[in-house]
Amino acid sequence: MRKTILALILCGAASAQIPTDNLNEKVAELANAYTKFRDAHPDAQIVKRIENAIAFRMADGKYTALIGNAMSYVDPDTRDLTPIDVNLYQTDAGYRTTGSPITVRVIDGPMISGQATTEVDTYYKNPNTGTVIGYGIAVAPATYSGDSTTFTFTQGGIPWRIELGAFGWDLRGTVAASQGAKTYRFGYREVNMTLAPDANGNLATANGGYSISAPVMVRADGEKTACGGWQQNATGNVIGFTCDDTAFPPEAFPYVIDPTATFYGGYGDEDCAYYIRPNGTSAYTKYTCNVGVFTANAIVFDSGCCAWERYDDVGFLSFDTSAIPAGAVVTAATLNIRGAQNAIAANSGTKVYWYPYSRWPTTVAMATDGYGVLAATVNMALTGADWNAIPLNQNLGQIQKGAGAMTGIRFGPNGSTAATYGWMDYYGPRSVNGGQSSAAPYLTVTYTVGGPKLIIVNQ
Repeated sequence: MRKTILALILCGAASAQIPTDNLNEKVAELANAYTKFRDAHPDAQIVKRIENAIAFRMADGKYTALIGNAMSYVDPDTRDLTPIDVNLYQTDAGYRTTGSPITVRVIDGPMISGQATTEVDTYYKNPNTGTVIGYGIAVAPATYSGDSTTFTFTQGGIPWRIELGAFGWDLRGTVAASQGAKTYRFGYREVNMTLAPDANGNLATANGGYSISAPVMVRADGEKTACGGWQQNATGNVIGFTCDDTAFPPEAFPYVIDPTATFYGGYGDEDCAYYIRPNGTSAYTKYTCNVGVFTANAIVFDSGCCAWERYDDVGFLSFDTSAIPAGAVVTAATLNIRGAQNAIAANSGTKVYWYPYSRWPTTVAMATDGYGVLAATVNMALTGADWNAIPLNQNLGQIQKGAGAMTGIRFGPNGSTAATYGWMDYYGPRSVNGGQSSAAPYLTVTYTVGGPKLIIVNQ
């Protein structure tokens, strides 16, 4: 992949255009809700698309809607609303993703202090104004792993992997033995945007449109420990952070360092939120996505969308269900969610409730706001790294339909005491991968639509 392309990089930055590439060979497709459904139902026909839902007409005449965060996007060149379908292509210059509002290029980067680098560039083109913004991070020379959209490299004596997604990338370094207090540095460049460290240790634009989450050490024993927040040397175009594992016990190793870049470009996470109840209090405080929380009573929430942890916390999700016609009759619904390590155990009795979207205040007091209307009892193990399909087989009439419809879901403890919650110590079910569409939770709804009857009159 080594080529002389520094001039191309600088040209792309100066002209504020996404560099063009010859797409040679498709090497991977990133599975998401749309691609999985399309492959399982090749005869299904798309009948409606909005940004947060895709509706299909099935072979049996019924309809199924996939509803979640950013199912489709407006192609900035054709202006068509297009399902998100991320593909990775090998190009003359390296690699490039297609099929999402964000273009990611993996190319040979400029020399930094005499050392070769690989540059991972993310670009977003506003479909209304045509303005291009972008951010590039330079790492040690990386190679394609052959595993989906993942690249690997070694830097600072640590093996790293960077996975490309629909809205950015997820960077993870695995540390097998103690490093003490160690600083990790990377090069960077900006295109029509400026990032700076924020109060939570993230590296972000002022409006939050692009954010690299504060790095966290995810230990083998399940604990999470914050690294120092991102630091930036704008003069030298270097960003970095320091992690200190000096006090870690042997059972903490190996651990994973996990910062994630999320470039929404207008596709926010306002339909997802964390509600955290610190021990000894009755109110649940709302945190939106991309917020790092470091307190004695709350384990770190990374930039994954719709995450919650420990049995005294609760997660709320909402879905734009306006793609379901007002007169439709819902016959089935399934919540699709990825778990995390040490997730809910089998036979936990944890419950899922329909929770009216109109009742989502800044804080939630369960004693006064109630638990919602029962949607399902989860007597299944929610495992790490895999999708879990949870049938929501009760009170389907709670699903809202028609223009402007929003349907809320509460997923968490089922009341009374901690002993009955059935949660493991550290992670409740959560969406992993930094909010990428390949891991975001989504709702599958099957429904029927009544139509005009054909009346034959004999003449």
